[in-house]
Amino acid sequence: MALKIGVPREIKPLERRVGLTPAGVHALSAKGLKVLVQSGAGQGSGFTDGAYQDAGALMIESAVSLYQAADLVLKVKEPQNSEFPLLRAGQYLFCYLHLAAPENAALVRALMTGGITALAYESLEVSGVRPLLKPMSRIAGGLAAAYGTMLAGSLRSSAAAGFKSTGELLRALEDIARIYPDPPAEARAPYTVIWGGGSAGEKALEFCLRMGGHAALVEENAARREELKKFYAMKRAVFFAPGGLPDEVLHAAELFIGCVHKSASRACRVITDEQLGACSRQIKKVIIDVSIDQGGNFTQSEPRTYEDPVYLDCWGNLRFSVTNMPSLCGPAASKALEEAVLPYAQSLAEDPALALQNVAGLAGAVNVRGGEVILQTVKDAHGLA
Repeated sequence: MALKIGVPREIKPLERRVGLTPAGVHALSAKGLKVLVQSGAGQGSGFTDGAYQDAGALMIESAVSLYQAADLVLKVKEPQNSEFPLLRAGQYLFCYLHLAAPENAALVRALMTGGITALAYESLEVSGVRPLLKPMSRIAGGLAAAYGTMLAGSLRSSAAAGFKSTGELLRALEDIARIYPDPPAEARAPYTVIWGGGSAGEKALEFCLRMGGHAALVEENAARREELKKFYAMKRAVFFAPGGLPDEVLHAAELFIGCVHKSASRACRVITDEQLGACSRQIKKVIIDVSIDQGGNFTQSEPRTYEDPVYLDCWGNLRFSVTNMPSLCGPAASKALEEAVLPYAQSLAEDPALALQNVAGLAGAVNVRGGEVILQTVKDAHGLA
């Protein structure tokens, strides 16, 4: 029996993406699947309730009613605290979860006690590629370079980093997100160090170079490092293995971007406290921690929202570690995510048992089932036997 798909309105602060666009609803409805959409779910991405209705969705006014009726909850970000009681036994949840992050311990408990089957976009892997993480990683990487360039200019002009009010800063970030996939016109990227050569790191590198900057990229995998080197080495970029980054590069850089992310595991630290303190004495850094949703690549990284996105660390470096970076790119991000997710969501809704058995990568996306955490890395992160 097919599952009823429910698309709730995202409630994480300034989260403008939506789990399905009207086009996605139309595609699923055409397959005979029933799609429920909470009123206002698409507002942040510019999709009206009327557009969803025309596409075949049944509009539901409240989150309570939607969660009660839906068999498969399809959303973008992990459930927030107020959504925990809405989860019900036997339900399927399909979204970004990042359960290995330290701050998600309460979410892990809620998923276990709720008796649901929770599948994480970021855990779905096919032939070494994470297709549901890749589109958002690319957006986050590009934004990291563009945001970091803007913040570095502001930091240089204000020793106290009191460069903008929160509202002014948010508007500046929105202006950058609005023009993605293009970098800000006439922006000049500072000397940048990027850790991680995956989708996010490569996009950050591309943006830095498009903005006329120089960059050093640190990548563990030698084959991937050589691949990037062949394409970017003649474009003001240098490449290093972990542990091979010269101190003078760390000291000279103004912008650090952390993009090292391993599926279902807590993000690793890419630089020691001693190194960070030493290289921050003369040139204060802007540090963008793209991997903050998995615990972060840098010490003193704090999970933040766009309502309060920046802060200073103990060395005077300016930090940005927003856990849902692509959210300001509402329409573009929603469409890119849907394009990747839709085939999996359709298979899961049509027959979950068959999909988990036959669809490549889908079984590996299961993080919690029947009150038990499936992934050992998540168990280890939270001390679960």
